Amino acid sequence: MINQPPVSGTQVLTADRCWGFLREATVGRLAFVLNGKPEIYPVNFVVDHGSMVFRTANGRKLLALADGGEVAFEADGTTNAGAAAWSVIVKGRAVAISRTDDLLDTVFLPLHPWENGTKERFVRVTPETITGRLFSVAGLAAWQPPLDSATRAGAE
Repeated sequence: MINQPPVSGTQVLTADRCWGFLREATVGRLAFVLNGKPEIYPVNFVVDHGSMVFRTANGRKLLALADGGEVAFEADGTTNAGAAAWSVIVKGRAVAISRTDDLLDTVFLPLHPWENGTKERFVRVTPETITGRLFSVAGLAAWQPPLDSATRAGAE
């Protein structure tokens, strides 16, 4: 986990810092449109040469990603013992890896899907944009509404 200095407010992350956080994460969400409807799936991934790679089975994700489908990919996490949170969004294209040389480069990546079953297909998400934010986590008191006079009277 990346240790960060204390965070005040919200910071826009540089691309390098975004990549640093992505390298520490193992799960993100892949969003795309299939048949005119939005879809989103959690995927285990690794950063590989300025892109993200994940494994999948034949199915909806692979169908939607045919011919370099446009995707959004999001991962997030916390740092500083939960005092700060980060979120990184990548927008780009996803392509099934099919060339033998490319497959040999990816087959030994440390990709460990959560779900049982064969995940024989590798997909690479190549970014067109990468953006991120780092922000302090609001304490519970920030989300509790102030007591109004009626609520206060009932509590007494």
